[in-house]
Amino acid sequence: MVIDEAIIGRRHVAFTKPASAPARRASTAPLVTVVSILYNKRNEVRFFLEALRRQDFAGPFEVLLVNDCTADDSVAIVEDFEKQRADGAVGGVEMSVRIISNDKNMGNCASRNRAIAEAKGDIVVIVDAD
Repeated sequence: MVIDEAIIGRRHVAFTKPASAPARRASTAPLVTVVSILYNKRNEVRFFLEALRRQDFAGPFEVLLVNDCTADDSVAIVEDFEKQRADGAVGGVEMSVRIISNDKNMGNCASRNRAIAEAKGDIVVIVDAD
């Protein structure tokens, strides 16, 4: 997959990156951040994560999930998925998963904007978990 460097260079986001941004990777592939909102997605989130794990993108990517005060066990399902990955039960690509939590329900737009602000990726993709 070839990415036009001119397009990447023109990416302007009004948000600032977190102060603790990690050093750049040795890989030449851009880091991609996949953003999704966790709000009562217990039936979908495991399939969502599994589909991302099985993709064939050659570079590293992070999955940034926003817990928008979900009333179900969506967060526990994500944590279980990550535990299985750490235990080696679920292999796969160079994928990291982070969950950020809202103090109150902010809705899709505000939650997505928060995730974009905290994304570490050179490219940000917004995907609904269902």
